[in-house]
Amino acid sequence: MNLYDLHNAEKSADYFGIHLPADFLRFLDQAIAFANQNGLPLAVLLEELLGLVRLEGYAARYQQTPPEFFPFGSNGSDGEHFGYIIHLDTALDYPAAYLGPMDFEGASFLGEHTLEMLQTLLTREPAYLEKYQGLITELGLTTTPGKPDYRQYQLQHKRPVPPPKDHWKWQETSDGVGIFAPSPLFQSSHVQLPAVKNLVTSPIDYFFELATENLKSNHWGSALYYFKEIYWENWMDAQVALTVLTNMQRIYEYLDREHLHRITGQMIHDLQH
Repeated sequence: MNLYDLHNAEKSADYFGIHLPADFLRFLDQAIAFANQNGLPLAVLLEELLGLVRLEGYAARYQQTPPEFFPFGSNGSDGEHFGYIIHLDTALDYPAAYLGPMDFEGASFLGEHTLEMLQTLLTREPAYLEKYQGLITELGLTTTPGKPDYRQYQLQHKRPVPPPKDHWKWQETSDGVGIFAPSPLFQSSHVQLPAVKNLVTSPIDYFFELATENLKSNHWGSALYYFKEIYWENWMDAQVALTVLTNMQRIYEYLDREHLHRITGQMIHDLQH
């Protein structure tokens, strides 16, 4: 895919695997215009301005990347990638996050929406700030010192939480993206894996039991929580991963999350081939 085509909504949806926010496409349009006007390769602009070495979708994923995490780019360092957290694919914009697969910390906050994500990723290098001042101003970003970068958010364990919705609940998970679903689909509380590691013979089997019990009682959100916790701790075990992903796909189908059902199917396919 030609980078210069990615500001087109349909071509970008094909490339990234989902319709990204209009503000992201608008940013690409403005970046392309600035690059052309100043005789710069777009790839150079993206790396110097935001630290993005590649714009990529599914190819940026690692096996432990959660289904809800839709990558838009990476920085070329230890698999670190950036993306939108999309629980429901009907919003105008989405929270953005960073995931370092070698960190085992889960997804951490980049911004509540595209503009804040761009502000978080914006270079701190004075020479680049001067070089791209015109584009920075056009984007509505600020060069005020002291703005947090994504590594500071990671150290704070700040998570990308979706906007609240009446009678819905966001349940935090170890992969960082959480679960967002109607409140009746959750139990009032959930067991955390570290709390039971020394109390039961097999924490994995125990969490499988809890997940199964919640499926039987139609607490689909809580069941998804336990499956996600199993996956985050055991994604390197192919058989466990396949079993968990198959159950997660079933839950996404029940929740009418076609985009997550599809991505989980791709993850299953990748494990089997």
